[in-house]
Amino acid sequence: MGILFLVVQDGSKIRWIFLIIALLFSISSCSQKATFVKTEQFDFGCLVFDRYFWSGKHELPWMNANATFLVDASSHGIPERQRQIVSFVYSLPVSTKARVEAYLFEYYQQRVYGSLNGGHAITPEIHKANEIWSLVTKPGIDIPPEKKISASRYFVLNLECLWDPEHGLAILFDSNASPVDVGGQGCFF
Repeated sequence: MGILFLVVQDGSKIRWIFLIIALLFSISSCSQKATFVKTEQFDFGCLVFDRYFWSGKHELPWMNANATFLVDASSHGIPERQRQIVSFVYSLPVSTKARVEAYLFEYYQQRVYGSLNGGHAITPEIHKANEIWSLVTKPGIDIPPEKKISASRYFVLNLECLWDPEHGLAILFDSNASPVDVGGQGCFF
Protein backbone atom coordinates (compact mmCIF):
# COMPACT_ATOMS: atom_id res chain seq x y z
CA MET A 1 0.00 0.00 0.00
CA GLY A 2 1.30 3.46 -0.81
CA ILE A 3 0.10 6.96 0.03
CA LEU A 4 0.17 9.75 -2.53
CA PHE A 5 -0.08 13.37 -1.37
CA LEU A 6 -1.37 15.87 -3.93
CA VAL A 7 -1.32 19.63 -3.41
CA VAL A 8 -4.04 21.54 -5.25
CA GLN A 9 -3.87 25.34 -5.17
CA ASP A 10 -7.24 27.08 -5.37
CA GLY A 11 -6.74 30.87 -5.34
CA SER A 12 -5.01 31.69 -2.06
CA LYS A 13 -6.04 28.44 -0.39
CA ILE A 14 -4.03 25.28 -0.49
CA ARG A 15 -6.00 22.12 -0.01
CA TRP A 16 -4.43 18.76 0.71
CA ILE A 17 -5.99 15.84 -0.96
CA PHE A 18 -4.93 12.48 0.34
CA LEU A 19 -5.32 9.56 -1.93
CA ILE A 20 -4.63 6.11 -0.72
CA ILE A 21 -3.55 3.84 -3.50
CA ALA A 22 -3.36 0.13 -2.94
CA LEU A 23 -0.53 -1.34 -4.94
CA LEU A 24 -1.08 -4.98 -5.73
CA PHE A 25 2.00 -6.87 -6.83
CA SER A 26 0.68 -10.12 -8.19
CA ILE A 27 3.67 -10.53 -10.49
CA SER A 28 6.55 -8.92 -8.66
CA SER A 29 9.85 -10.49 -7.68
CA CYS A 30 10.10 -8.05 -4.75
CA SER A 31 6.67 -8.91 -3.41
CA GLN A 32 6.30 -9.98 0.19
CA LYS A 33 3.14 -11.89 -0.68
CA ALA A 34 3.14 -15.64 -0.65
CA THR A 35 2.67 -15.72 -4.42
CA PHE A 36 5.65 -17.20 -6.16
CA VAL A 37 6.61 -16.05 -9.63
CA LYS A 38 10.02 -16.87 -11.10
CA THR A 39 11.90 -14.10 -12.83
CA GLU A 40 14.91 -14.65 -15.05
CA GLN A 41 17.45 -12.93 -12.80
CA PHE A 42 17.81 -11.49 -9.34
CA ASP A 43 16.47 -7.93 -9.00
CA PHE A 44 19.10 -6.07 -6.95
CA GLY A 45 16.66 -3.14 -6.72
CA CYS A 46 14.93 -5.08 -3.92
CA LEU A 47 17.93 -4.63 -1.64
CA VAL A 48 18.10 -1.51 0.51
CA PHE A 49 20.97 -0.40 2.75
CA ASP A 50 19.88 -0.22 6.39
CA ARG A 51 22.91 1.11 8.35
CA TYR A 52 24.90 -2.13 8.28
CA PHE A 53 23.72 -4.43 5.49
CA TRP A 54 21.92 -4.53 2.18
CA SER A 55 18.69 -6.45 2.70
CA GLY A 56 15.34 -7.13 1.13
CA LYS A 57 12.80 -9.78 0.21
CA HIS A 58 13.05 -11.62 -3.08
CA GLU A 59 11.88 -14.87 -4.54
CA LEU A 60 14.16 -17.88 -4.09
CA PRO A 61 13.14 -20.23 -6.91
CA TRP A 62 14.78 -23.43 -5.67
CA MET A 63 13.00 -23.08 -2.32
CA ASN A 64 9.75 -22.10 -4.06
CA ALA A 65 9.46 -19.27 -1.54
CA ASN A 66 10.18 -15.64 -0.89
CA ALA A 67 13.31 -15.15 1.20
CA THR A 68 15.06 -12.33 2.99
CA PHE A 69 18.43 -11.64 1.37
CA LEU A 70 21.13 -9.98 3.45
CA VAL A 71 24.44 -8.88 1.93
CA ASP A 72 27.19 -7.70 4.27
CA ALA A 73 28.59 -4.77 2.27
CA SER A 74 29.17 -1.05 2.78
CA SER A 75 26.75 1.73 1.95
CA HIS A 76 28.80 2.42 -1.20
CA GLY A 77 27.20 -0.56 -2.92
CA ILE A 78 27.42 -4.30 -3.30
CA PRO A 79 30.77 -5.40 -4.78
CA GLU A 80 30.76 -7.53 -7.92
CA ARG A 81 31.99 -10.65 -6.07
CA GLN A 82 28.99 -10.55 -3.71
CA ARG A 83 26.62 -9.81 -6.60
CA GLN A 84 27.93 -12.92 -8.34
CA ILE A 85 27.23 -15.00 -5.24
CA VAL A 86 23.69 -13.62 -4.91
CA SER A 87 23.05 -14.45 -8.57
CA PHE A 88 24.60 -17.91 -8.08
CA VAL A 89 22.35 -18.64 -5.07
CA TYR A 90 19.30 -17.33 -6.90
CA SER A 91 19.92 -19.53 -9.94
CA LEU A 92 20.62 -22.82 -8.13
CA PRO A 93 18.68 -25.80 -9.52
CA VAL A 94 15.47 -27.02 -7.86
CA SER A 95 17.38 -30.15 -6.77
CA THR A 96 19.18 -27.94 -4.21
CA LYS A 97 16.09 -28.00 -2.00
CA ALA A 98 16.15 -31.83 -1.93
CA ARG A 99 19.84 -31.76 -0.88
CA VAL A 100 19.05 -29.26 1.88
CA GLU A 101 16.08 -31.39 2.93
CA ALA A 102 18.20 -34.56 3.22
CA TYR A 103 20.97 -32.67 5.08
CA LEU A 104 18.51 -31.10 7.53
CA PHE A 105 16.67 -34.37 8.10
CA GLU A 106 19.92 -36.16 8.97
CA TYR A 107 21.01 -33.29 11.23
CA TYR A 108 17.64 -33.29 12.99
CA GLN A 109 17.62 -37.06 13.51
CA GLN A 110 21.22 -37.19 14.81
CA ARG A 111 21.56 -34.00 16.83
CA VAL A 112 18.16 -32.50 17.61
CA TYR A 113 15.41 -35.12 18.02
CA GLY A 114 15.15 -36.24 21.62
CA SER A 115 18.08 -34.11 22.78
CA LEU A 116 16.18 -31.05 23.99
CA ASN A 117 13.93 -30.55 27.00
CA GLY A 118 10.31 -30.04 26.07
CA GLY A 119 9.63 -33.41 24.51
CA HIS A 120 7.67 -33.93 21.32
CA ALA A 121 6.24 -30.41 21.36
CA ILE A 122 9.73 -29.03 20.76
CA THR A 123 11.25 -31.90 18.79
CA PRO A 124 8.49 -34.00 17.27
CA GLU A 125 9.33 -37.33 15.74
CA ILE A 126 9.50 -37.25 11.95
CA HIS A 127 9.96 -40.24 9.66
CA LYS A 128 10.45 -38.76 6.20
CA ALA A 129 12.89 -36.11 5.02
CA ASN A 130 10.14 -33.89 3.58
CA GLU A 131 8.55 -33.61 7.04
CA ILE A 132 11.43 -31.35 8.10
CA TRP A 133 9.66 -28.46 6.34
CA SER A 134 6.90 -28.54 8.97
CA LEU A 135 9.56 -27.64 11.57
CA VAL A 136 11.41 -24.85 9.71
CA THR A 137 10.11 -21.66 8.06
CA LYS A 138 11.06 -18.22 6.76
CA PRO A 139 14.12 -18.80 4.58
CA GLY A 140 16.80 -16.16 4.41
CA ILE A 141 20.10 -15.93 2.56
CA ASP A 142 23.20 -14.27 4.03
CA ILE A 143 26.20 -13.33 1.89
CA PRO A 144 29.37 -12.75 3.94
CA PRO A 145 31.61 -9.69 3.65
CA GLU A 146 34.09 -9.94 0.77
CA LYS A 147 37.06 -10.59 3.05
CA LYS A 148 35.34 -13.64 4.59
CA ILE A 149 34.29 -15.31 1.34
CA SER A 150 36.13 -18.53 0.55
CA ALA A 151 35.44 -21.82 -1.22
CA SER A 152 34.22 -23.26 2.08
CA ARG A 153 32.33 -20.14 3.27
CA TYR A 154 30.19 -19.02 0.36
CA PHE A 155 26.68 -18.32 1.66
CA VAL A 156 24.27 -19.20 4.48
CA LEU A 157 20.65 -20.34 4.39
CA ASN A 158 18.86 -19.18 7.56
CA LEU A 159 15.61 -20.73 8.76
CA GLU A 160 13.36 -20.23 11.75
CA CYS A 161 13.01 -23.54 13.58
CA LEU A 162 10.58 -24.98 16.09
CA TRP A 163 13.27 -26.36 18.42
CA ASP A 164 15.26 -23.11 18.78
CA PRO A 165 13.09 -20.05 18.10
CA GLU A 166 15.61 -17.72 19.76
CA HIS A 167 18.64 -18.61 17.59
CA GLY A 168 17.07 -20.24 14.57
CA LEU A 169 19.07 -22.38 12.23
CA ALA A 170 21.84 -21.50 9.77
CA ILE A 171 23.28 -23.81 7.13
CA LEU A 172 26.68 -22.86 5.75
CA PHE A 173 27.27 -23.71 2.08
CA ASP A 174 30.47 -23.99 0.10
CA SER A 175 31.08 -22.67 -3.42
CA ASN A 176 29.60 -25.89 -4.89
CA ALA A 177 26.30 -25.17 -3.09
CA SER A 178 26.85 -28.12 -0.78
CA PRO A 179 25.84 -27.79 2.88
CA VAL A 180 28.94 -28.06 5.08
CA ASP A 181 27.88 -27.03 8.59
CA VAL A 182 24.86 -26.15 10.75
CA GLY A 183 24.63 -23.66 13.59
CA GLY A 184 22.52 -20.85 14.98
CA GLN A 185 21.75 -17.80 12.87
CA GLY A 186 24.63 -15.34 12.81
CA CYS A 187 27.30 -17.82 13.91
CA PHE A 188 29.16 -18.08 10.58
CA PHE A 189 30.14 -14.42 10.03
